[in-house]
Amino acid sequence: MWRFLRRWWLSWQKPKMTAALHQFNERMLIQTQRGTHTEFMESLSPSEARAYLEAFDRWLVRENPQATDQDYYWRSMLMSYFFPDPKLEEADLKRAVALDPGNVDIWVSLGHMAAERKQWSEAIEYYEAGIKARPRNFFPWYGRARVYMELRRFEESLRDINIAIEIHPSLAYGYETRGRIYDAMGEMEKAVADLDFAVQCSAARPYTQRFRNELRKKLQRENSHGR
Repeated sequence: MWRFLRRWWLSWQKPKMTAALHQFNERMLIQTQRGTHTEFMESLSPSEARAYLEAFDRWLVRENPQATDQDYYWRSMLMSYFFPDPKLEEADLKRAVALDPGNVDIWVSLGHMAAERKQWSEAIEYYEAGIKARPRNFFPWYGRARVYMELRRFEESLRDINIAIEIHPSLAYGYETRGRIYDAMGEMEKAVADLDFAVQCSAARPYTQRFRNELRKKLQRENSHGR
């Protein structure tokens, strides 16, 4: 609620590009060249995020004609990670994509939001728009693969995650997702092989190893019963 009230109060003022916003943009450009957008968000403290968000609020008022799709996109990212407000986040993303329909990151973010609400058809549409915008980007293929997996459309899910892995063969969660698809399809040996690779990746998540270990035990039991 405080975010809405703050935006309403600022709407009476003129857009202002503050030093904090200049700092955010410089820091964002440097750190996103080294890593992912998620890693950049995780590098910020809550106090930094609040200061940057206030800077964006001062800039994005009165539908500022100087504002870019990136301004709206990064404000939505800051809210999503630190001060969640789905309605405001979605409004910013839709403003962003109206300014640049070719920005794949915005389509992927909209797809993730729809998927979290279990609005599967809408999520697929957003991911497909992302694929159209940048066919060689990992994330819309990965996002659509996850949706198809939730819908138990495993062949389509496997097709999409294979394309995602071909595009970016070093991301742990691509192999983790394919491992989960193979597990759902009853192909446990393939699932364990993918999860083994995912566990070895530097960005592997703790529960990936737990899931891999559970599948290994399950596979061992099945093999022992089959003897």
